[in-house]
Amino acid sequence: MKHQPCTLEDCILEATRSDAMTEELSRHLAICRTCSDAVSIDNLLLAEANRLPELSRLPDPGRIWLQARQQRLLQAADRATGPIRAAEKIALGTGAVGLAIGTAMSWPVVRSWLGQAVTTIADFGGATEGSMPTNLVPVIAGALLFLVLFGLYSELVEG
Repeated sequence: MKHQPCTLEDCILEATRSDAMTEELSRHLAICRTCSDAVSIDNLLLAEANRLPELSRLPDPGRIWLQARQQRLLQAADRATGPIRAAEKIALGTGAVGLAIGTAMSWPVVRSWLGQAVTTIADFGGATEGSMPTNLVPVIAGALLFLVLFGLYSELVEG
């Protein structure tokens, strides 16, 4: 059963606390379950506060009721956004798998491109031919792939 908030709930609580209940509010209180529940809880908390003088610093029952209502709304919003968060995680995982498969399938092209880039960088720095080991290219490509996958994983965990 879902809780339906009432727009008169705050007015009813204020009227019962200050003994300023109007006839219209009394009629509403008689038919509105939300307001009658709120008044019952308010009366119970006030009675407990009066019964235990050492606990005279109890918070305002209306504030407790408001916080409980806000908590219910936050939980409802969390439930509503759950499928969106799940779809985001699935999309990130699918993207990571696609990146890995795409890199594996185009590895010869990637290796050739990285080899040319490393050679160009080595030549620009004044290094001689062969100063850069040829087996370093897969290490650099693997490190880049690792960084991309680690970024996707951390986004998945953070979300």
